Amino acid sequence: MKPSEVENEVTALAKYLQVKPCKCTVDKKSGVTQLKHNGQTVCGLASIATFLVQSSGQTSLYGGPCHLSQAQIQQWLEYRVAIVDRCLGERDVALVLKELNAFLQHRVYFVGSSLSLADLLLYFGLYATINQLTFQEKEKHIHLSRWFNNIQRQVNLDEFYPQLPFSLNHLYHGVSAH
Repeated sequence: MKPSEVENEVTALAKYLQVKPCKCTVDKKSGVTQLKHNGQTVCGLASIATFLVQSSGQTSLYGGPCHLSQAQIQQWLEYRVAIVDRCLGERDVALVLKELNAFLQHRVYFVGSSLSLADLLLYFGLYATINQLTFQEKEKHIHLSRWFNNIQRQVNLDEFYPQLPFSLNHLYHGVSAH
């Protein structure tokens, strides 16, 4: 992932959370994203995102008081950084899309019954990939597309992530969502 993309994600998240905009840098040696705050450094996208949510006071985005939800959100943040961000080719991307589509088959959100930090970071991380899909490919991943469209309408960060088009009608015969 390019440093400018990570900076864009952090800026978009800060805007969504209505926290003071922050400046991220990328360490030239390690390639790790860093956020400096009051003389302290927070490293890594997942840690920075968690810090911003906690700073905003919107603890429900990080599972509220439920430790299980917090652990599940952390699991998806790790998935985002370890799996989604490291897709090397079309085959890797196809496997991730298939896996996420299957996971979302009976869910509206990745964790629980409301928007979480997991949804936000996965939305940011998948945006470029979903943007490149044809309508037929989006329909093939119907559950992931439903989730993505729901999140983009809910977060409304058009200046960072312009809304992508989705068809509300099935356009293609023989496209299976499973």
